[in-house]
Amino acid sequence: MAIIDKERNAVVVRIVYDGPPHAGTTTSINVLGNILGRTAQALSAEVIDLRIDWLEYVGGFFKGYKIACQIVSTPTSDHLRAYRHLLLQTADVIVVVLDARLSESAAILAYFQNLQQCLPQPVRVYKIIVQANKQDQVDALSVIQLKELLSDYPEIKIVETTATLGKGLRETFVLTVRSAVERADALMSQGKLSLGKPEIETGEELLAWLQANCAVTVNEEMVIAPAVESDLSAPKVVEETSKLEISSKLAMVELLPSDELSEERDLETLSEITEETSELEISSEVELPPSDELSEERDLETLSEITEETSKLEISSEVESLPSDELSEDRDLETLSEETSELEISSKLATVEVSALVPAETTELELGEATEFIANLSTDELVTLEESILISPSSNKRLPKMPDEDTPAQWLWPPLMGRQILTEVFKHALKPRRHSDGTWIVNGYGNWRFFSKPHWHYPNAAEARKALRVHISLHLQCSPILSEQRCIAVTQERDDTWRLWQILHVVPTLAEYLQQVLLEDNANRLVAGAYECASHYLVAYRQCHQYSPQLELSLENLGIDSHQQLIYLGTVDKTSNHLPSITDEELLNALKQAFSVAIVSKSGQLKVSVETIIEELAQMSSSNASDQMFILTTLAELFVESM
Repeated sequence: MAIIDKERNAVVVRIVYDGPPHAGTTTSINVLGNILGRTAQALSAEVIDLRIDWLEYVGGFFKGYKIACQIVSTPTSDHLRAYRHLLLQTADVIVVVLDARLSESAAILAYFQNLQQCLPQPVRVYKIIVQANKQDQVDALSVIQLKELLSDYPEIKIVETTATLGKGLRETFVLTVRSAVERADALMSQGKLSLGKPEIETGEELLAWLQANCAVTVNEEMVIAPAVESDLSAPKVVEETSKLEISSKLAMVELLPSDELSEERDLETLSEITEETSELEISSEVELPPSDELSEERDLETLSEITEETSKLEISSEVESLPSDELSEDRDLETLSEETSELEISSKLATVEVSALVPAETTELELGEATEFIANLSTDELVTLEESILISPSSNKRLPKMPDEDTPAQWLWPPLMGRQILTEVFKHALKPRRHSDGTWIVNGYGNWRFFSKPHWHYPNAAEARKALRVHISLHLQCSPILSEQRCIAVTQERDDTWRLWQILHVVPTLAEYLQQVLLEDNANRLVAGAYECASHYLVAYRQCHQYSPQLELSLENLGIDSHQQLIYLGTVDKTSNHLPSITDEELLNALKQAFSVAIVSKSGQLKVSVETIIEELAQMSSSNASDQMFILTTLAELFVESM
């Protein structure tokens, strides 16, 4: 039932919890609600003894849309199976809660045979996550044993849980949301993702919908009304995907934990909830402690990368010649280690296996903690946080410690995409340079760029962690105009201070495009190109004005990616306490400031006379709407001033 709700600017997905009676379905939803800081509703229709659980949760982003989850359980009574069938057919992801004890093996097999009968297509077609529940029992089956038992269903993913203790429920939810977004991604890429208002937005509406579409018949049978479609919503289908263009990779999707979480747990959830995974297997060999510490067996490339800080490896780098006052005798390459071995990386996110992880037990204290998102911090809170953690730039001119592929996951966001970026970048030597304002800039191979400003330098790990939270929030607030190929990393310097870096992939900029356009020898192409460039700039200016972060808008900081999407290429740093409305005068000044230098600098190289350009602009003005006239008139003034 995945649907884009334009009114809420959200992609709405439905997660249906199902399972045999007494397996722990209701307990799972109730305790998950506590973990997420939400309260599950128990909805019932007494006349037919129908009871379902309903939980709503909104968090994270997918292509700039919030992710709204409708979490619902199915009734387990046999005489209500038609309601169950109907709910299962509306699911984006099905979470199967099983009593995983050995004594229940026959019941597990019988359940899956029954599940196949409930679904119109083979089980393998559906996104199914199995909660192997009751792992606190001595005869509980392990993941390996369950996979052997369910060998006819190799596509399913299994997570070990103990719902009564909250153990594994968050990990299950992380994987479930990822799977739901993958399905939305597939529908969008096929032009089949619905767009409009969801037919069902509350638990009460779902209960009423079920009662309206199922009817009691003789012999205690329940029959689904024939008019019911497998998809609840019938809004307009998205056929034009230019504004919802989806790349081969999933966009920035991040569910963030509360700032109330302890230092040991806050970035753990960040690690778990971000980045794409195609396979997740959970075994019972290693327990995940509530802290960031991990056992030696933990695979650092898994979705739940929550690593203890390891000893830092020196970065293999090459340093460009810098002025002597910037790098003196400290600039010696003997402090840097040999270049690390190159790691192969695919253009798509790699398949991730978790082979030795048992999710952490959630304590009662943790269950009571609210989990508001970092993205929801007020502007004042962000400003206060940012100002409270700044330290004066160090006078030490030694090369900074740069993030690399061994950066611990708790200091990298998004964790898996960030590690993929760093692994790719560090296949080649890097050349750090310090700008006159103290900002460190690294232009890496393949158009990757690193930034670290002087005030992104912190005295200790606690202050660096606060700064990381702030920067994550700023990125999320303006994510619609940011590239997917972007990450944040924090490194520990040799003097035990900490430095934050922003890393992004640079695409052709509007400045470069305008430079090419101005050298055209055809007046029509020159004017059309300049107009297009100006239009892009004003679109970005209006869009960025809506965001709290103050973005450094210039033609050099705006680009068009391979999907023809306008993206911001600068740093995301400061916040604004208020967002005044944009005046026409402000737009005019912004456009003139951005274009005047470029036009004047190329005036002596123009292959078309300014008079011819002015005539072409006038001709174009006569056939365009008034809002476009504003751009054309401004361009004409700038070309006249360049004469």
